[in-house]
Amino acid sequence: MLEEKLKLLPGWLLTFLIMDFVIVLIIVFAVNQSEDPQSTTTIMLILGACLLLIFMLLNYIHFKVKMGYRDISIRMVPFSLKPRLIAQNDIVAWKIRPLSVMKEFSGYGKRKKGNTTAYVVDSKFAIEFDLSNGHKIVMSIRNNDEWQRTLERSTVWAEKMRVS
Repeated sequence: MLEEKLKLLPGWLLTFLIMDFVIVLIIVFAVNQSEDPQSTTTIMLILGACLLLIFMLLNYIHFKVKMGYRDISIRMVPFSLKPRLIAQNDIVAWKIRPLSVMKEFSGYGKRKKGNTTAYVVDSKFAIEFDLSNGHKIVMSIRNNDEWQRTLERSTVWAEKMRVS
C-alpha cells in the first residue's frame, strides 16, 4: 500500500563530519610535517580512507517502512537482516504527530525509552503506534499527509486512529 525509504542522517550532519575529518587531517599534516614526510603521507592516507569508509556507511544507512493491508514492516538497513513486522491486530491505536529528534530521543537510529521503541531518522513527523501489550512504537515519516490519507482511507486502520 505505502512505502517510504528515509536516510538516517541529514546532509548537514554528513557535511559537518567531513569538515571535522579534514581539520584533523590538516592538524596531523601540520604536526608531522617536520618529521619523516613518508610517515605523514601514510597517516594522511589512513585517515582519508577511514573518512571515506565512514562517509559511505553513513550515506548507505537508511530506514524503510512498508505498510500493507495486514501489517507494517520496519527495517533499518544494513543493521537488521529481516524486517520487523507489526501485525494489524497488535495495534490498538495510532496517530501522526510532530517529532523532535534530539529533544525526545537524543539522536538518530533505533532508540528505546521506557516502553517506547523509536526508529528515528531525519524527519519532522512520526507515526506513534500503541500496541496491545502496552508498548509504543514511534517511526519517523516524511510524507505525513500521504500517510494520513492512506491510513484514513483504509477502514481497518481508520477505526484505530487516535485523536489527541
